[in-house]
Amino acid sequence: MAIRHGLLIGTLVLNATFAATAMAQTDPSDASADAQKNIAIDDIVVTAQRRSESGQKVPVTIQSFDESKLQANAATTTSDLPYLVPGVTVGQTGSSQSIYIRGIGKGGSVLRYIDGVLNVFGTGQAPLGNLASLEVDKGPQSTLFGRNATGGVVQFNTKKPSQDFSADLGLGYANYDMFSGSLYATTGLTETLATDIAVNYDDQKDGWGKNIATGEDFYRQKLFSVRSKTLWEISDQFSATLSLDYSYNRGNQGGTVAPSIPFPFVYDLGSGQTYEVGKYGVNVDSKSEFHSRTGIAALRVEGDLDWAHLLSITSYQRNHSVFDIDYDGGPSPLLPVRRNDQNTAWTQELQLQSPDGSKASWVVGLFYLGLTNKLSPFSFGAPGASVLFGVPFGSAFNLVPTLGSRSYAAFGQITYPIFPDTRITLGARYTIDRVTLKGYNAIDDVIIPGSRGNTAETFRKPTFRADIQQQFTPSVMGYISYNRGYNSGGFNNILPAGFANNPSPILPETIDAYEAGLKTQFFNNRLRLNISGFYYDYRNLQLSVHESGGLATRNAAAARVKGIDVDFEARPTGRLTISGGFEWLDSEFTRYPDAPIYSVAPNGAIILDTGDAGGNRTPNAPRISYNANVRHSLPTSIGEFSTSVGMNYQSGWFADASNKFFEPKRYLVNISETWKSLDNMTSISLWVKNLGNKYYDMGFTILNPNCVCGVPGAPRTYGITVGKHF
Repeated sequence: MAIRHGLLIGTLVLNATFAATAMAQTDPSDASADAQKNIAIDDIVVTAQRRSESGQKVPVTIQSFDESKLQANAATTTSDLPYLVPGVTVGQTGSSQSIYIRGIGKGGSVLRYIDGVLNVFGTGQAPLGNLASLEVDKGPQSTLFGRNATGGVVQFNTKKPSQDFSADLGLGYANYDMFSGSLYATTGLTETLATDIAVNYDDQKDGWGKNIATGEDFYRQKLFSVRSKTLWEISDQFSATLSLDYSYNRGNQGGTVAPSIPFPFVYDLGSGQTYEVGKYGVNVDSKSEFHSRTGIAALRVEGDLDWAHLLSITSYQRNHSVFDIDYDGGPSPLLPVRRNDQNTAWTQELQLQSPDGSKASWVVGLFYLGLTNKLSPFSFGAPGASVLFGVPFGSAFNLVPTLGSRSYAAFGQITYPIFPDTRITLGARYTIDRVTLKGYNAIDDVIIPGSRGNTAETFRKPTFRADIQQQFTPSVMGYISYNRGYNSGGFNNILPAGFANNPSPILPETIDAYEAGLKTQFFNNRLRLNISGFYYDYRNLQLSVHESGGLATRNAAAARVKGIDVDFEARPTGRLTISGGFEWLDSEFTRYPDAPIYSVAPNGAIILDTGDAGGNRTPNAPRISYNANVRHSLPTSIGEFSTSVGMNYQSGWFADASNKFFEPKRYLVNISETWKSLDNMTSISLWVKNLGNKYYDMGFTILNPNCVCGVPGAPRTYGITVGKHF
């Protein structure tokens, strides 16, 4: 394995070295031809500091992708992020999807922003079609983006409506009887009004596997989203953009029963025996379906004052998701569970930014979030509810909690040149979070006496940022930064014992992050190479653990994370682009004395106990990850042909603090071939994802100590996509 690692890493280095050598030794005549083609790598414009600026000038580890790069990598949803960015993993449970950056992602600690709007319920699989750019900001971003951004931020920047009419239509078909379609259209309505609409649709009718209990296809999914933006140019100084967004996600998902099960007489199995279901098979009595609907309405108003740029962002968001879970994990109707979430949120942000061209770059602002999460109800069905919770046989056990959160914050950041080529940045944010929990438990529809309760907690926390950056040459910038991050505290809303006993709150998670990096460009910006090293010190790290009735969030004592990030892009010729990245990550608990510890008994039973996990690796943190992509274009008399080959590697990682559940290493390869007509109006793409048909899990869910569900990623998929521009 070490030899293979060395060869693959060496290949990445040789690719970059070959590209640099080719660029350094280009024949003058070739160089002249290349100059005519303007083969310099396009500058990356990012918004990691809440304003548009060159990514090579920002002291943050950033990877950004425009629409052409996303298409070349056949990236269609957020599940494809690991192909694009090393150090990123994606976990899936039902309609909920977690993005982990540098091993951090629990509890929404990687935030999603759409056009500067916090996507409060952004936990589903999101389409990447019709984007202007996708940006991944690694490391804590709590000063400008707020609480819970301890892992980082993923920013989705959509296209801006135009006065000129244009439209793009895409239709595709793939194996597993999957049909896909996309539409983007924009036009002017009046001299000051422009609007657009973006639609994405994916419908996979055949599943990757079978449910042997019912004979139905399993691991099917349907995704639909529609988004419209209307831009009103009020005057030369002021504009307003109204965005309306709706998304729908539906599918089914299961897991694998562990070697010991609680009702062997029903399953007709001996001790330690399991059902053989195959890689993508399941054996459950229910459909285990999930569906989620999310709607967002946002208003963005901005204007240029004489002394500052004013920005106001208001949003209202609703989400309704239902997940029917077979909690016993087997073919008999022992413990059907339904989780029914109804969520609403308001956000309001006000910013004042320094005007363009000012010596000091600054931003100050206020932020508000009002959030309500209601489970109505979380229902454990008969007969298993009587075993878990002691209710009468044949009755259901229902939890009906409501979580509320009000968050208020004030923030500011300033960057000032202390010397011509030296800048310092200082930033701070103060957050007040008020979290409430009320609810009751019921047998069927009858409230259990004494189970009703109402409790609240307030958390106050300052966060900081400081960095110094040095522009050594016009193409080489170095920086050192410090960030204090904060993940809000709260309550667990699944309390089988009732809500009247003042449940203990989840403590806020804090992180002190130190980072140093270099951002470089060479050969007239035909080679871009960035490297950073980081060290994180976590306290009260929030993790998911199994408890009676389901998963709960608990605090680990402390953790330490350190690593190295590298990314590069090279353009040896106008037709060839080589890009890639590498991350080494060392993440472990320094103290965790009461961690949930899993072990396996001689009869195959999984035993849950507590113990010390100090020194164990933290979950969802592969030690090595890297990716590479080669894109080549060939113009011909009938149009341009473009070939793209992408590879992603992740070493093995653990899903739990006891380091018992392990996901092995994986290599994934994507390829695509695209033809584009001479007038750039028509395109046809053939693509393959997971070329080697590698089986891998995107995450694990421990439904109960006898049912550990591994949620698989997609097997080999292939298809054709036809595009038309109008």
